[in-house]
Amino acid sequence: MKKKMFLTMLASFFAVGMLSACGDVEDGEPLDQEPIDEEVPADDDL
Repeated sequence: MKKKMFLTMLASFFAVGMLSACGDVEDGEPLDQEPIDEEVPADDDL
């Protein structure tokens, strides 16, 4: 009986963790989606 209760609690813990990890993140600071225009010189000395 203790083993069954322990496994039920463990499964519930993991289920809540999975559901909370997949939620929306609202930090308030948007990500920068602009492409980087910097050119990196090629290394032709090989």
